[in-house]
Amino acid sequence: MFRYNLKRLFSYYVFICLWLVMQVAESSSFAQLFIQDQYDFCLVTVPKSGTHLLLKLMEGLLHKGKLCPDGGMGYIFEDKSKTHIDEWFESCKRDNKIPICHTNYALDVLNYAEEHDYKIVLHVRDLRDVCVSYVFWRKRELDLILGEDADFDTRLSCIIDMEYQSPEEELVPMQQFAIFANILKSRSSDIIITRFEDFVGSLGGGDDRLQEISIKRLCKQLKISCATQNIKLICGNLFGDSPTFREGKIGSWSEYFNGFHKALFKEKMGQFLINFGYEKDLNW
Repeated sequence: MFRYNLKRLFSYYVFICLWLVMQVAESSSFAQLFIQDQYDFCLVTVPKSGTHLLLKLMEGLLHKGKLCPDGGMGYIFEDKSKTHIDEWFESCKRDNKIPICHTNYALDVLNYAEEHDYKIVLHVRDLRDVCVSYVFWRKRELDLILGEDADFDTRLSCIIDMEYQSPEEELVPMQQFAIFANILKSRSSDIIITRFEDFVGSLGGGDDRLQEISIKRLCKQLKISCATQNIKLICGNLFGDSPTFREGKIGSWSEYFNGFHKALFKEKMGQFLINFGYEKDLNW
């Protein structure tokens, strides 16, 4: 009789322990204990291509649909000397942060990432929209180059035409796109390509169905498990709300480019647009 009661007590104990584990597993603090295994990827983005949108997406996927209010899950690499890449990756591991960098640091970061078996997610946006966004983003630098009275058309022409800026500054679009093209050419079989236009949804002029499909595809590529209802929750909260967010609309470049801008862009960066899959030729 005593042995029978002992078995029942043990069964109750096991049941209660399992129930407690299941309850605790729902909390984000518990998830943080296991989330490190999912951080076997590195995000590389063209500046002004939706870096914070991509980071918010990854936060949502890894937190089962819950977006971090401060966008605090990523460490953006900003060491211009590029001498502390290993320390940066280690700090990401230690602090459970997603490693993310812009294309101006990508070649050095990717060498380390590949040596340590990180998956590479390369994120891009229509290069014409990137150029327009650059004009607003780099206003202070353009003021110094062109003068504060320069109009938008002149500023946009400058951004499109500028071929070089020193590594101590944020590289100009042509340099960023050239690095992106180099990565595509040399590592096309080893990287995952994501596009701003696929993830932005109808609020940004995209398609909600494509947004959901693209997120599910990325989950499969990165082996991240996220239920459909959580993906739908992410989709509804993904657009906007970042420190450098201005408009985030697909194709807004057409409101700013005049005939001269189009001709200049085709001459300087038209081939990049074709290589990245945004146009089939220069007849746009």
